Amino acid sequence: MSRRDTVLTMVLSFLLAAVSPLAFGSSFQAAGHYTVGDHPLAIAAGDFNGDGKIDLAVAKRDKTIGVLLGNGDGTFGEAAKYSAAQAPREAVIRLRTQAMRVSGKEASAVVFADFNGDGRMDQAVIISGKNEVSVLLRGEPSSTPSPNNLIENPSFESGRLSPWYQGADYCSGTCVNWQIGGLDPFTGHFDAGDVGNIELRQDFAATAVSSIAHIELWIRHPAGDQPAAINLYYSDGTYGEFVVYTSDENWDLFDVTSDLAPGETLNGFSIFGFEASDVSEPFTYVDGVGVMIGD
Repeated sequence: MSRRDTVLTMVLSFLLAAVSPLAFGSSFQAAGHYTVGDHPLAIAAGDFNGDGKIDLAVAKRDKTIGVLLGNGDGTFGEAAKYSAAQAPREAVIRLRTQAMRVSGKEASAVVFADFNGDGRMDQAVIISGKNEVSVLLRGEPSSTPSPNNLIENPSFESGRLSPWYQGADYCSGTCVNWQIGGLDPFTGHFDAGDVGNIELRQDFAATAVSSIAHIELWIRHPAGDQPAAINLYYSDGTYGEFVVYTSDENWDLFDVTSDLAPGETLNGFSIFGFEASDVSEPFTYVDGVGVMIGD
């Protein structure tokens, strides 16, 4: 991969400013989390009870299968537990072919389907270290970050990382630390990228969750259909971590506002890069991060 020259970068920046973001990527909004039991290993989607609505099935380490019946609007009922012999046959077949992405001690998997019937492909994600499935619905991109952003240098247009810094490092293979680049940024001239399960983090003044309007960021994986872990840090020392998946090799916008913990005060945000040995371009690129307060 060679860096594009300055003239081409300026042309791309002009086009990005003039054309709708939908031409260059898609938007996913976190829509809910559902308990499925200990150590989920695979996830599949399909109409498992014949009612015309998309359901979810999750295989777990104890060799049982949890089935969540879809309501047709992007929400699901509680997981019903089955043995492999009792579970819907189609669910068992689909689960057997599910691929997982392994990073460090945890693995994650995703399934894409239209959960709410709007004609757009949504996603449901599991991570082996958590006992839940997270649902993200595809929608319209929200507004770009404004001066009400708690994040400084949100699009890396200063040409440097600071005040972002590299946090936890769980990379066990080929690694490239987070750095500023300009190969194919979504906004402006720069983005940030890395190779490996390494954290890019920024801390800020503790802010009540109730005053945060939304949290969003753009992510791109040249390999397409790859995971990234996002962490929200709170002033009491706790944090929330969840995984999202890009849908293709283009930029995707993720709105994770619904993952904020009510009653807490937020004081940090981070994203972990992707680690894999089975793809030709194991890069994670980030741009346009917004932790927005007010309207």
